[in-house]
Amino acid sequence: MQRAKRNKIFTGKKYIYTDDGSLQNLCKSISGETLYITENKVRKKVKLDENTHCHLDPQLLNYFNENNFIGSLGQVMQAESHLENQSVGVGDLFLFYGWYKIDNKDKQVLFGYLQIGEIIKTYGLTDEERKTYENKYPCLKYQPHWNTELYKNDKSNTIYLARETLKDTNLSGYGTFKYSPELVLTKDNQDLKTLWQIPSLAGCMPSWNNGRKFDSNGEIRVSDLGQEFVIEECKQAENWAISLIKKYAKR
Repeated sequence: MQRAKRNKIFTGKKYIYTDDGSLQNLCKSISGETLYITENKVRKKVKLDENTHCHLDPQLLNYFNENNFIGSLGQVMQAESHLENQSVGVGDLFLFYGWYKIDNKDKQVLFGYLQIGEIIKTYGLTDEERKTYENKYPCLKYQPHWNTELYKNDKSNTIYLARETLKDTNLSGYGTFKYSPELVLTKDNQDLKTLWQIPSLAGCMPSWNNGRKFDSNGEIRVSDLGQEFVIEECKQAENWAISLIKKYAKR
């Protein structure tokens, strides 16, 4: 696969799931709860209520039953600047991971992927240009980075749209994974979820990680606050990612 300068991105999010997986019950289950978030290294208390702003991102499942749905990811501010500085572009591949509890241990686990097919910068688009995009991608109307004033008028706001199919395969260009231990990034029998072991990435250097790289055993301590770790183009990383998608992507 021909790639831009750097081609693998992990983006970390923490997710909460309900038994039936519905968004409505998810919202009900966390309504009124207090969470703690960190912004600019300052810990803040946030109570979830009807005034709380949150959204699905990435959008890898067609929750809205939209015709011609395509996966997408919105980025803004520092996170987007980092991707731009790493020359992330069309053809590059996002691998998304989350924070899970497995056998009573905190783990970081891959849950989905998206290969970039098109990149949209929303700032300064004319009404006519927006109509053209909406005709081409009807699902944009459900993408908060497209339809929310907070984002669409931010100069850094960027939407990454998936390819229809993964390059050189007949697989979808985006999707979620069926769980497998192979998707667990955290090293076995570790209490520290950010200590990863991925033998296939031995010697690879991720960005945003204080110069640390995967050692000869594929071990690395990733930054606690890191969100996008971009790995320079290398065949072993590409083969590892494509292999996981072929084996575990939900059909």
